[in-house]
Amino acid sequence: ENPEKEGLLMNAVGAIGKLDPKSTETLGVLSGLSLHLNKDVRYNALFSIGQLDLAKAMVLPSVSVFLEDSSPRVRAAAAGHLWRLNPTEGEDSLGVCQALLDSQNDLAKREALSVLSKMGPSASRLLPELRAREKMEDDPLNVIAFARAILKISGTEETEILQKLEVLRSLNPGAVSDRVNELLEELNR
Repeated sequence: ENPEKEGLLMNAVGAIGKLDPKSTETLGVLSGLSLHLNKDVRYNALFSIGQLDLAKAMVLPSVSVFLEDSSPRVRAAAAGHLWRLNPTEGEDSLGVCQALLDSQNDLAKREALSVLSKMGPSASRLLPELRAREKMEDDPLNVIAFARAILKISGTEETEILQKLEVLRSLNPGAVSDRVNELLEELNR
């Protein structure tokens, strides 16, 4: 593993998407990277596909391939792109996000919760499960991610969750407190 080489590779993947964002050839090259061994290359290829300026019907099959990726983080990102491209067909995205809530990978879990937050009320069928899982969570960053998802999906200020955020903020100075402050500011907008 050569970090410098991997950094150059990530930059190259991003550059491919910017070369000709309206080209089906660009889509083909980026889609081919779904088979790359490096999960970060696959993640960046997916991100670049999501930035292409092509018809949704052309891009959706390429994004859907990433829903089966071996990396939970890539699957979560694919669910987000799929929902962004086609919000009326959100069941696949919901299913992937729901499955990732069981992930041992906290980054993937938080990415799935971020997608659910963006889905808002469209993800309301998962609210009971999210509330139950949030109560069992002990990682402060995960608690914040669950809280954001619950608050964004429900569209209401849930007193119990807001109180828990206040406790988190008071007990965890630094990054956790900053994240809680960001969420509370976001909710007050």
